[in-house]
Amino acid sequence: MDLRNLLFAAGTCVCMGATAQVTNGSALSMDAKLGPLLHKVEVNGLMKNPSKSTARDSAALGAVAVRPAAKAQAYAPREAVGKERLDSIVQTNPDGSKSSLQYFVYNEAGKETHREISYWNASTNAWDDPTEVYDYEWNDAGLLVNQQGLAYGSGVRYEYKYNDQGLGIEQVNYQLGADGGWEPVSKGEYVYDDQANIIEETTYTWDGAQWVPSVHNLASWDAKNRQTNYTGYTWDGAQWVGSERYDYVWFDGPIDPDMEGVEGIETDRMTYKGNYTWIDGQWRQYYFFTNEIREDGRLIGQSEHYYDRRSGKWCGGDDWDGFLGFYKTWKSRKTYNDRNHEVLSETWYCMPDSAGWQLNGASPTTWEYDGDGNRTGLFKLITYNYDAEGNLLGESFTQQTHYGYNAANKKTWVKEQLVAEDGRRPPSSRRSTLTTMPAGCLSR
Repeated sequence: MDLRNLLFAAGTCVCMGATAQVTNGSALSMDAKLGPLLHKVEVNGLMKNPSKSTARDSAALGAVAVRPAAKAQAYAPREAVGKERLDSIVQTNPDGSKSSLQYFVYNEAGKETHREISYWNASTNAWDDPTEVYDYEWNDAGLLVNQQGLAYGSGVRYEYKYNDQGLGIEQVNYQLGADGGWEPVSKGEYVYDDQANIIEETTYTWDGAQWVPSVHNLASWDAKNRQTNYTGYTWDGAQWVGSERYDYVWFDGPIDPDMEGVEGIETDRMTYKGNYTWIDGQWRQYYFFTNEIREDGRLIGQSEHYYDRRSGKWCGGDDWDGFLGFYKTWKSRKTYNDRNHEVLSETWYCMPDSAGWQLNGASPTTWEYDGDGNRTGLFKLITYNYDAEGNLLGESFTQQTHYGYNAANKKTWVKEQLVAEDGRRPPSSRRSTLTTMPAGCLSR
């Protein structure tokens, strides 16, 4: 990533250079509103409502796929190189007649400074006046300092400022006014850390006379450029009011050996995520999620905790004045044998009244090995039933699955069975033979 060419996300669908681009559409988005770049880390697949059958399923969250917060995106416009530079592009209709014309102008450095888009007029047998006109201005360092587009009576303009490292520190957006002049709409200001990550941003809107604060976001990053905090504020007309806050901790060890090569598995995994809400002028933590990962990368436990203000304990039972739709605290634990194969997964719910843990389900797996390294496994899904007072009524065994693995740790077959409530013979079963599954495709 060439950090000298960092620009902001808004308004960068512009000058791609005419090296190979063919389009009838606008090169510049006709939207002068500037949105925040920083945001919370999105965690894909995080379980929000574990059911009674999740003793096995909760463990499937072992590798949390994460989308990092946006930074000012790299912008590297294509420069014209020798004969590859296009001065114009003509598009034709299926019958061979002319349709549209794109015309380009470049500066001495080969960067595009002007573009026009016109359409063929069959009546006059000539190109009409341009319907879209775009202009770009570059500084001596090759960074875009302003760009504007006019199309169909509308227009937008973006101006950029940079620091000594070539990182964008300000963007001002304008729109074309009724009198033909440029009217300011929104502005963004940005601060970076030593690793070129945005750590602070402030956006403003123009009220006709002055810039009014809109959003103020803060972020922190670790040495591996992983986001460790996101804190957002909005302006209420007199002061900054908290909107969102999240803390993150990451696992630095290896990936789960059984997950090597599995698509979507990230080597950087989140071990902690804490959520806060703004109450009475301060941040109050109401939730945290954990992944407990062993030194070899294997997941051994997970949990979701919701804070109950009435009892003062992390055991749920508090909807936070209607802010939460689901707030049941749970935890799970996985156990492995001496061959690092999972033999038990258990899930507990926290009971808010007694602040005690209630075993919700267990998934034992038994393994048999032969002398050639092949193995077969039997997985059972057990759920525990309780009355309204939390007394154990019994357990239900309704599903079991048989697995077959070869010596290369590739799953070769699976047989799933539904079991009667009393544990008698399964009323139905289904067997699948697998021949092309990669090693470690499933964790069992």
